[in-house]
Amino acid sequence: MGEIRAFIQSMEGKGGSGRLANRPRVQYDKQCEMAFKSAGELEKHKLRHANERKFLCDQCEAAFNTPSDLSQHKLVHSTEGGEFSCDKCPKTFKDVDALNKHKKTTIQAVVPPKSKHPRG
Repeated sequence: MGEIRAFIQSMEGKGGSGRLANRPRVQYDKQCEMAFKSAGELEKHKLRHANERKFLCDQCEAAFNTPSDLSQHKLVHSTEGGEFSCDKCPKTFKDVDALNKHKKTTIQAVVPPKSKHPRG
């Protein structure tokens, strides 16, 4: 990953000789080395690394690092019926990720998966 970063920096060039010299400088997250087009995008991304989850759902106890994560979560609480139905209970979900999380955390805790090996 460091090689890619070094290449981009060399192409940006400080003297204006690189192909990307006229483009804005790429912003990097030092923690994960992801690159962003602007400082604003980098700052939004850094919230994902924060331990503080200050965006709280007003319908349950869930908390999130970013407002967009909270907005995505709120789809679970929508009053309209979901497209994805649980085959073990009557719940429906707006997206497949929510259904899968439900199955892993709720259903498997109540109904353990069947063993693939017959007991003899």
